[in-house]
Amino acid sequence: MDCCCCCFPPPSLLLGYATFFPLFPRLLQHDGTRVLSGVKIPCLYNKIYGWMGFFAEVQPGMSCLGSLHWGLYMATHLSHRFACQAAARAFSVKERRRRNIKVIVQQLRSSANVNNVEVILKKWVKSRHSKRSDWLNLLKEFQEDEEMLIQIFEFALLDETFEGNIRDYTKLMSTYIKMNRYGDAERTAKTMEERGFFPDLIVYTMLFDMYSKSGRLDRVREILNEIKLLGLALDEIAYCSLINAYCRFGQPRDAEMLLEEFQETNSKIRINAYISVMKYYRKLGQVKDAERLFRTMQLKFIYPDKRACCVLMEAYIQADDLRSACLVLDNMLLEGFEPRDSSISTLLAAYEKKGMLDMAVETLFKLKSRSLKPGVETLRTLTGWFYKLGLVEGADLLFVEN
Repeated sequence: MDCCCCCFPPPSLLLGYATFFPLFPRLLQHDGTRVLSGVKIPCLYNKIYGWMGFFAEVQPGMSCLGSLHWGLYMATHLSHRFACQAAARAFSVKERRRRNIKVIVQQLRSSANVNNVEVILKKWVKSRHSKRSDWLNLLKEFQEDEEMLIQIFEFALLDETFEGNIRDYTKLMSTYIKMNRYGDAERTAKTMEERGFFPDLIVYTMLFDMYSKSGRLDRVREILNEIKLLGLALDEIAYCSLINAYCRFGQPRDAEMLLEEFQETNSKIRINAYISVMKYYRKLGQVKDAERLFRTMQLKFIYPDKRACCVLMEAYIQADDLRSACLVLDNMLLEGFEPRDSSISTLLAAYEKKGMLDMAVETLFKLKSRSLKPGVETLRTLTGWFYKLGLVEGADLLFVEN
């Protein structure tokens, strides 16, 4: 007898059956005969869901194709239910971890003692089985509280569940350096080495900045020798940091030698390094050296920007060479650069000392021809000058127009 129509799947499942039928060629060769009761046919969804153990049992009077339909239906229904349960369990675990973090945050905020913070964190690690993601979420809650953030960070780095790496240590060192806690930054670097994380160029660059700010030239040189012994090649950022360190120590000649050394490696160097050396030459009043370095930049095809031009102009003003400073200003305007407000104010103050009001007015007209308005410092210098000359109305007019 032919199988009844109820044994065939609905149209919505025909496409799915067509996909799975090639896996079972014997079932495709159904000739319409009955199958004995009690024979079990593996469900097609077993291979997909990891042999979950679902089997479609052939019922009396049901064809092989009908039992296959029933097995697919049951597997789909049960697997969907189990998938929903698994998703609910995953959501509940995530929600439970989020609630645990809220609880620990409240406990930490209510604790002002450092020892209590360590006790709370130890209890949390043991009871909640924290992971790195939990630690990161906890640290995010204390971004505004630097002291608490540092305490948690220090504890986390020593805990295995945090799975700390070298970048975590550098973040903590950077935080200490910003807070001028150089001793803690140095202690963190030592702890990092003790735990098997050896410094790289990023760490050495941070140490250059830290020791240069703290005035420890001996440590800067020791680190530089250590880098050379390790065979590490300084990158552009490390060279700039080292050049700034030598400038802070009042050794612009050594900084300039580093510039030449870095250029011999056929590497490009930032203009910031040249500007740092020029600033220190300006501070020392060595305008010739600042001018020489400015020309060296041009010969090296490093075109000066507004900052370099302003430094050179201020160096000329400090050396009382106002004519050269005025020429630099003219070149800046021709290049389309907008001079810094502080540089224009310094130039006008130098004109005031020499009583050169006509040159000051000419400078203002130059700025106006380029649609540039005087800044706050420039206006303050002009008004003070005008009040000394008794030109009160002219000083008031400057503020009205600007």
